[in-house]
Amino acid sequence: MLNIQTGLSRRDFLRVGSLGGASVGVPYSPQNKLATFYRTLGIDLATTLPDYNNRPTFLLDDARPIAELM
Repeated sequence: MLNIQTGLSRRDFLRVGSLGGASVGVPYSPQNKLATFYRTLGIDLATTLPDYNNRPTFLLDDARPIAELM
């Protein structure tokens, strides 16, 4: 199935190395997936919340959304 916005097919997102063990593209973490989800919902990725010592803490350590999905 072709993604209309990016022009890439599902196969382009699932490419792996010649032995099938390593990803060919950029490795994404669960935090990148959450950043994509939060941005889609309109949540500011620079939002901070207080921790137990009342110090500001970011929602995510790695707040880079997945550009291919945006």
